[in-house]
Amino acid sequence: MKKLHKAKKPDNMAPVADIIAAKFAEIINPLWAAEANAYNRGWQTRSV
Repeated sequence: MKKLHKAKKPDNMAPVADIIAAKFAEIINPLWAAEANAYNRGWQTRSV
């Protein structure tokens, strides 16, 4: 296993970035999943 090179950044920035990333994922993931499901259903019905 290679050790990942960690970029040096202020310690107080890491939690903020993690919170933003988590909130972004909470908002985007359900929308993306719903869109993907709708697309897959539509593609399956069109292909039949």
